[in-house]
Amino acid sequence: MKRLFEIGFSPVGCWRLRDGCLRLELTDKADHSNVLYAFISDDEVLYVGKTTQTLRRRLAGYLKPSDTQSTNLRNNSAIRDQLSSGREIDILALPDLGLHRYGAFQINFAAALEDSIIQTLSPPWNGMRRKDVPELGDDPPKWEADAAALRIDAELSAAAPSFQFVLQQT
Repeated sequence: MKRLFEIGFSPVGCWRLRDGCLRLELTDKADHSNVLYAFISDDEVLYVGKTTQTLRRRLAGYLKPSDTQSTNLRNNSAIRDQLSSGREIDILALPDLGLHRYGAFQINFAAALEDSIIQTLSPPWNGMRRKDVPELGDDPPKWEADAAALRIDAELSAAAPSFQFVLQQT
Protein backbone atom coordinates (compact mmCIF):
# COMPACT_ATOMS: atom_id res chain seq x y z
CA MET A 1 0.00 0.00 0.00
CA LYS A 2 2.88 2.34 0.75
CA ARG A 3 3.94 2.17 -2.91
CA LEU A 4 0.50 3.37 -4.00
CA PHE A 5 0.74 6.41 -1.73
CA GLU A 6 4.23 7.13 -3.07
CA ILE A 7 2.90 7.52 -6.62
CA GLY A 8 -0.04 9.72 -5.66
CA PHE A 9 -2.94 7.51 -4.61
CA SER A 10 -5.08 9.01 -1.85
CA PRO A 11 -7.97 7.77 0.31
CA VAL A 12 -11.36 8.51 -1.28
CA GLY A 13 -13.82 6.34 0.60
CA CYS A 14 -14.71 2.89 1.84
CA TRP A 15 -17.13 -0.01 1.53
CA ARG A 16 -19.60 -0.72 4.34
CA LEU A 17 -22.09 -3.49 5.04
CA ARG A 18 -25.25 -2.23 6.78
CA ASP A 19 -28.19 -4.52 7.47
CA GLY A 20 -26.90 -6.93 4.86
CA CYS A 21 -26.73 -4.20 2.18
CA LEU A 22 -23.46 -3.22 0.57
CA ARG A 23 -22.86 0.54 0.79
CA LEU A 24 -20.37 2.75 -1.01
CA GLU A 25 -19.11 5.81 0.84
CA LEU A 26 -17.08 8.20 -1.30
CA THR A 27 -15.60 11.32 0.27
CA ASP A 28 -13.39 12.57 -2.56
CA LYS A 29 -12.79 12.32 -6.33
CA ALA A 30 -16.24 10.79 -6.91
CA ASP A 31 -16.81 12.80 -10.09
CA HIS A 32 -13.35 12.30 -11.60
CA SER A 33 -13.04 10.13 -14.70
CA ASN A 34 -10.00 8.21 -15.97
CA VAL A 35 -9.23 7.00 -12.47
CA LEU A 36 -7.09 4.19 -11.19
CA TYR A 37 -8.56 2.81 -7.95
CA ALA A 38 -7.63 0.23 -5.33
CA PHE A 39 -9.43 -1.66 -2.59
CA ILE A 40 -7.30 -1.93 0.56
CA SER A 41 -7.77 -3.88 3.80
CA ASP A 42 -5.28 -4.02 6.68
CA ASP A 43 -2.56 -2.45 4.48
CA GLU A 44 -3.06 -5.18 1.84
CA VAL A 45 -3.93 -4.21 -1.73
CA LEU A 46 -6.85 -6.49 -2.63
CA TYR A 47 -7.84 -5.16 -6.04
CA VAL A 48 -6.71 -2.57 -8.59
CA GLY A 49 -8.95 -1.32 -11.38
CA LYS A 50 -9.37 1.56 -13.76
CA THR A 51 -12.32 3.41 -15.18
CA THR A 52 -13.00 5.92 -17.91
CA GLN A 53 -16.37 6.65 -16.25
CA THR A 54 -16.63 8.72 -13.11
CA LEU A 55 -15.34 6.89 -10.06
CA ARG A 56 -18.81 7.00 -8.46
CA ARG A 57 -20.44 5.39 -11.49
CA ARG A 58 -17.81 2.66 -11.83
CA LEU A 59 -17.86 1.68 -8.17
CA ALA A 60 -21.67 1.72 -8.14
CA GLY A 61 -21.42 -1.18 -10.58
CA TYR A 62 -20.16 -3.35 -7.72
CA LEU A 63 -23.26 -2.67 -5.59
CA LYS A 64 -25.84 -4.65 -7.58
CA PRO A 65 -24.12 -6.35 -10.51
CA SER A 66 -26.08 -8.11 -13.23
CA ASP A 67 -25.41 -11.73 -14.19
CA THR A 68 -23.35 -10.64 -17.20
CA GLN A 69 -20.87 -8.52 -15.21
CA SER A 70 -18.39 -11.17 -14.09
CA THR A 71 -15.82 -8.78 -12.57
CA ASN A 72 -18.52 -6.89 -10.67
CA LEU A 73 -20.06 -10.16 -9.44
CA ARG A 74 -16.70 -11.52 -8.22
CA ASN A 75 -15.77 -8.29 -6.46
CA ASN A 76 -19.24 -7.84 -4.95
CA SER A 77 -18.94 -11.29 -3.39
CA ALA A 78 -15.35 -10.71 -2.24
CA ILE A 79 -16.24 -7.32 -0.71
CA ARG A 80 -19.22 -8.82 1.14
CA ASP A 81 -17.11 -11.74 2.43
CA GLN A 82 -14.39 -9.39 3.63
CA LEU A 83 -16.79 -7.04 5.40
CA SER A 84 -18.77 -9.94 6.91
CA SER A 85 -15.56 -11.24 8.48
CA GLY A 86 -15.13 -7.90 10.26
CA ARG A 87 -12.40 -6.47 8.05
CA GLU A 88 -12.73 -2.96 6.63
CA ILE A 89 -12.16 -2.07 2.98
CA ASP A 90 -10.85 1.37 2.10
CA ILE A 91 -10.80 2.80 -1.40
CA LEU A 92 -7.79 4.68 -2.77
CA ALA A 93 -7.74 6.53 -6.08
CA LEU A 94 -5.34 8.18 -8.49
CA PRO A 95 -7.15 10.39 -11.00
CA ASP A 96 -5.68 11.19 -14.40
CA LEU A 97 -5.56 14.97 -14.68
CA GLY A 98 -4.95 14.82 -18.45
CA LEU A 99 -1.41 16.19 -18.24
CA HIS A 100 0.42 13.28 -19.85
CA ARG A 101 0.97 13.51 -23.57
CA TYR A 102 3.02 11.81 -26.24
CA GLY A 103 3.27 14.29 -29.08
CA ALA A 104 -0.25 15.32 -30.00
CA PHE A 105 -1.77 12.34 -28.16
CA GLN A 106 -3.07 12.30 -24.61
CA ILE A 107 -2.05 9.29 -22.55
CA ASN A 108 -4.60 7.71 -20.22
CA PHE A 109 -2.36 7.56 -17.16
CA ALA A 110 -4.67 5.16 -15.30
CA ALA A 111 -4.67 2.68 -18.17
CA ALA A 112 -0.91 2.96 -18.54
CA LEU A 113 -0.23 2.14 -14.88
CA GLU A 114 -2.84 -0.52 -14.14
CA ASP A 115 -1.06 -3.52 -15.69
CA SER A 116 2.27 -2.68 -14.06
CA ILE A 117 0.75 -2.19 -10.62
CA ILE A 118 -1.16 -5.48 -10.86
CA GLN A 119 1.94 -7.33 -12.05
CA THR A 120 4.12 -5.82 -9.31
CA LEU A 121 1.71 -6.07 -6.35
CA SER A 122 -0.30 -9.18 -7.38
CA PRO A 123 -3.56 -8.16 -5.68
CA PRO A 124 -5.47 -11.38 -4.88
CA TRP A 125 -8.81 -10.21 -6.27
CA ASN A 126 -7.25 -9.34 -9.63
CA GLY A 127 -6.25 -12.98 -9.97
CA MET A 128 -9.73 -14.41 -9.32
CA ARG A 129 -11.30 -16.20 -12.24
CA ARG A 130 -14.59 -17.94 -12.81
CA LYS A 131 -14.24 -21.66 -12.35
CA ASP A 132 -16.00 -22.46 -15.62
CA VAL A 133 -13.56 -20.41 -17.71
CA PRO A 134 -10.54 -22.47 -18.80
CA GLU A 135 -7.18 -20.96 -17.89
CA LEU A 136 -4.55 -20.47 -20.55
CA GLY A 137 -1.49 -22.64 -20.17
CA ASP A 138 1.93 -21.29 -19.28
CA ASP A 139 3.06 -21.46 -22.89
CA PRO A 140 2.16 -18.44 -25.01
CA PRO A 141 0.48 -19.18 -28.33
CA LYS A 142 2.91 -19.91 -31.14
CA TRP A 143 2.49 -17.98 -34.37
CA GLU A 144 3.84 -19.15 -37.66
CA ALA A 145 5.31 -16.43 -39.84
CA ASP A 146 4.68 -16.62 -43.56
CA ALA A 147 7.54 -16.71 -46.07
CA ALA A 148 7.32 -12.98 -46.83
CA ALA A 149 7.60 -12.04 -43.15
CA LEU A 150 10.61 -14.34 -42.72
CA ARG A 151 12.30 -12.82 -45.79
CA ILE A 152 11.72 -9.26 -44.54
CA ASP A 153 13.05 -10.19 -41.09
CA ALA A 154 16.19 -11.70 -42.66
CA GLU A 155 16.73 -8.61 -44.84
CA LEU A 156 16.34 -6.25 -41.90
CA SER A 157 18.69 -8.32 -39.76
CA ALA A 158 21.33 -8.40 -42.48
CA ALA A 159 21.10 -4.65 -43.09
CA ALA A 160 21.10 -3.67 -39.44
CA PRO A 161 24.14 -1.58 -38.51
CA SER A 162 26.46 -2.99 -35.93
CA PHE A 163 29.55 -1.89 -34.05
CA GLN A 164 31.99 -3.39 -31.63
CA PHE A 165 33.74 -1.94 -28.63
CA VAL A 166 36.23 -3.31 -26.17
CA LEU A 167 36.06 -2.59 -22.46
CA GLN A 168 39.36 -1.91 -20.74
CA GLN A 169 40.21 -1.86 -17.07
CA THR A 170 39.72 1.50 -15.42
